[in-house]
Parts: sequence; structure tokens; C-alpha cells
Amino acid sequence: MFVACPFFLPLRRLGPGDWDPAPRLTLGDAWGGTCHLDSHEPLEEIQREWCNRGYARGDCAHFPKDAAPDAIRFAWNANHQLIYILEKDHTPLKHGVFTVDAVAEPLRSQARAFMECWPQGS
Repeated sequence: MFVACPFFLPLRRLGPGDWDPAPRLTLGDAWGGTCHLDSHEPLEEIQREWCNRGYARGDCAHFPKDAAPDAIRFAWNANHQLIYILEKDHTPLKHGVFTVDAVAEPLRSQARAFMECWPQGS
């Protein structure tokens, strides 16, 4: 799976846009939403390029220079549990089974978007 920005709060699906072909995205489709850092809504092209694809450090003016993680991945494990992997510099920092009660926003909303686009067992 590809990665998403750990600070992106997805709120709605975006259309297919100008991608031809569309990249495979962690959240399944491109999502529109807000930056969890300062509650602004970036331009759609910025959301497509950085918010939906992760690793925006140095490109996005809002991404903290010292932030960890850089990106998040989601996947289903062999036991059909949703897992997440937080990364920095393409290296896993933390991972675990997703539990709604134990995870804060925006991770919770990203997981919901992932599950909507990538149903268990697909």
C-alpha cells in the first residue's frame, strides 16, 4: 500500500482528477479534507499530491520540519484486522492493530476512509 500524510483529515471523496492512470492510494481514492495541524483546507491539487500520498516534508509549507511520522500506511493482516504503520524516512516507527478507542484523529478518519475503499478481504 502507498502512504498518506499523517496530518490529513479526510472528509469526502474527490473525483478522478487529472491522473491518467490514477495512482494506487492508501485510502483507496483521492480524498478531500483539512489539514489537522491548522484546520485549513489545502487546494485540491495539493491534497492530491501531498495529503493523499504522504512524504510532504519539504514540499508542504504546513508540514512540521521535525514531525514524526512522515506518512501512514494501512493494510489488512492475515487475521482480517486493520493494521497501521507510521513511517519516518520510509522506515517504520510504530505499528499496531487499529482500535478505534485507542487512536485519535486524524488517524481514525483515515482508517475509516481506508475501510470504505478497501473492504476487508478485498
